Amino acid sequence: MLIHYLKEKIFLKTITQNLVFIYTLSPSFAGGSGVWINQVNGKSYVGSSVNLGYRLKQYYSVSYLNRNKSVSSISRALVKYGHSNFKLEILEYCEPNRLIILEREQYYIDLLKPEYNKKNSWITSRL
Repeated sequence: MLIHYLKEKIFLKTITQNLVFIYTLSPSFAGGSGVWINQVNGKSYVGSSVNLGYRLKQYYSVSYLNRNKSVSSISRALVKYGHSNFKLEILEYCEPNRLIILEREQYYIDLLKPEYNKKNSWITSRL
């Protein structure tokens, strides 16, 4: 099992109405886990993807957030509070293997106990 552990922040910069995010992903470590932290109320959300770049683009798409806010607590919170009130931290990058990524996401859910995650265990519901 190949896992590359990093702690790295995604830096956000607001330019007029556009959010620009800067990230660098090696193709062999395109997957990983991250945490959104609401700086207003301290609540957090842990998520993961086999393609972090694509997933982050979704989180910065207003149409995506509006389509998913009825089923996703983090989408609702991002719409309600705005991106500028959130901090995003990449917890780790790893190989884009779905099972490994879900196991790592569960590890961080157990460790951080994020309030925006609806279930305590995502692995069985997402396989």
